[in-house]
Amino acid sequence: MYRSTLSVFLNPQKALKFGQDCLNWDDLDQPCPVIGSKEPWTAFPCDEDIFICGSYHDNRVGGTNLLLELAVLAAASRLFQPRTIFEIGTHLGRTGRVLLMNAHSSSRLFTLDLPADRCTHKPGIDLVNKPEASRTTFLTGDSLTFDFSPWLGKCDLVWVDACHDYDYVLKDTENALTLVAPGGWMLWHDYRHTAWWSGVTQCLRELKKTHNNLFHVRGTTIAALQAE
Repeated sequence: MYRSTLSVFLNPQKALKFGQDCLNWDDLDQPCPVIGSKEPWTAFPCDEDIFICGSYHDNRVGGTNLLLELAVLAAASRLFQPRTIFEIGTHLGRTGRVLLMNAHSSSRLFTLDLPADRCTHKPGIDLVNKPEASRTTFLTGDSLTFDFSPWLGKCDLVWVDACHDYDYVLKDTENALTLVAPGGWMLWHDYRHTAWWSGVTQCLRELKKTHNNLFHVRGTTIAALQAE
């Protein structure tokens, strides 16, 4: 009661975290009633070893450190064996590294983030001086205006995890749909089916109306769609 009433005024930051923790618990525990959910092993039935390496215990803001989410990304990449991966939203480079570690040995990652002077983090810092860096091309720009034309229809896997404002998610999703090759996959981070106000949630619920094979991976905040 304190967290949901008095603390809103006395300690708003902790009250906000409490609310986020409650949403996280509900998101991770319940199937999505709107776009539908699949269990991870049903969504990506990979029977091979997967690899996760890095300082994922370090829970920096905006980073992906939930073990199940990392395992889902690793399993998806191991199963699909993408040759070309495009990541919209580099952030620290953690997820890009996981995708590369489990992809085909000749795969390449193209990862886009804002210029460093517009970020509160160092884009791709967790990829620097790692073996996967040699297969990574770091791109700089705003995804609302970036020229994606060199990669149109050429990407086997597109990972969308940039700005979560609705306008950005909508544009990033439109771009993902043009980047992905036939039969390729698109994955989104931070789909929260209990948070109807979220830009990711709103956009993907709209997308479900025209792409019925879109689904949420239960136990995570990942949504997935295979291109036709």
